[in-house]
Amino acid sequence: MNITFISFCDKEINNNVVNKMDFRGIIIGVGILIILLILAVRFRRVIILALIRMIYGKFSYEFFHNYKKYFVRSPYQYCFRDEFTTHLLFIVSKNEEMPSFKTKKEIYFENTPYFINYKDFLKKKGNPYCFNAFAFNQPDFVIKALGYQATIAGSKAILVFYFMNDSFFMGEYIFKNPKNDIKASLTAHFLEVKDLSGNNFYIENTKDQIIHYQNTGFTVDIKYLNKENKAIIENLKQYYIKVTGKKLVMEA
Repeated sequence: MNITFISFCDKEINNNVVNKMDFRGIIIGVGILIILLILAVRFRRVIILALIRMIYGKFSYEFFHNYKKYFVRSPYQYCFRDEFTTHLLFIVSKNEEMPSFKTKKEIYFENTPYFINYKDFLKKKGNPYCFNAFAFNQPDFVIKALGYQATIAGSKAILVFYFMNDSFFMGEYIFKNPKNDIKASLTAHFLEVKDLSGNNFYIENTKDQIIHYQNTGFTVDIKYLNKENKAIIENLKQYYIKVTGKKLVMEA
């Protein structure tokens, strides 16, 4: 009888120990779950952004837009702070009052092939110095602008590559304090002349490729646009009309 009683007591003790261990495990599990939930709520923006970055990439409109929504600032330095429309003026719509010169040469921006895919370009070029992104409705398209620092003809510049729906269509040089005669270098290459009057003019070829040179007195901006992709040009045209209310007269 004593042996049976002791065995029964041992079983009861073991059951109590197991029950206590199970209860302790449940408490620990619940505690860990609560901590994880608190951390998830506290750092939900960081977690969401990490997922977006992993899915779309850090230089995507999705990551850029959501970062600004959560933190009210850009995660990157801007290439420019003005509205995108200003970078379309005089290049998509040709101002007939400005002089235009013909060239027989191909018009390429930094030897980058037009309509190169965005991801392929990033792999080749690397992370940009500055970044802008815009999304538009009716027509629906996304513009991404990536800027890189460089020295052109002895002067420091920002090289901006524009992509519509991940297709490269326009490049821009932005010189803030050019040390050399940028215009002379440009015209010597495309027109084989150095002395050209005027601070606002076009250079174009027969392949729907055009350059717009503008010296504002504060900056020298040179844009290279390829008009071969009619869908891209039509989107730009419709966007321009929408935001300005003005009919866009396209160059013939």
